[in-house]
Amino acid sequence: MTHRYIHSLTQVLAMQLCRRVSLFGLTSDPCRPFHYYGPAKKSCTAAIPKENDEHVHWFEREHALYADWHARGLVTIHS
Repeated sequence: MTHRYIHSLTQVLAMQLCRRVSLFGLTSDPCRPFHYYGPAKKSCTAAIPKENDEHVHWFEREHALYADWHARGLVTIHS
């Protein structure tokens, strides 16, 4: 089991147990760092940095899922 799977499972569990769930640093804004704790980007690009490009992690789908949860009021995303 990967840490990303556990991360997603934890979010779903929080949505079941808590009245409000906030997610921080999960944005698809091309001008923000890839990770909230990462260095600033040199330019605005949606490209996934080579060091983060993993064949087992579908970033576009993950961000679409977070955006859907946010649009339905299930979570609040803070970028």
